[in-house]
Amino acid sequence: MTQCVPMGRTQFPAVRGDLGMATDLAVVDSLARDAGPGITRAELATLVRRCRADLAGSPPGAMPELLERLARQRLTARREAARSAAAAG
Repeated sequence: MTQCVPMGRTQFPAVRGDLGMATDLAVVDSLARDAGPGITRAELATLVRRCRADLAGSPPGAMPELLERLARQRLTARREAARSAAAAG
């Protein structure tokens, strides 16, 4: 069963259940291939869940791409912050 989430005058079905979980796992797998050492799958899964929450209300058809883009951006920002902190000593 899908649930509708109000979006102004348009409503989109919320991504729930197996589809949302499969999308999340696919994004975690993709990020894990590129993340390298220093970040665990559990940390990636947490990042993806937070991104999904921030994207709540987005059209379901766009969710996989939006979710991966936002997660990659946040992962990049995290890496840059860690580099800056290491450089600052």
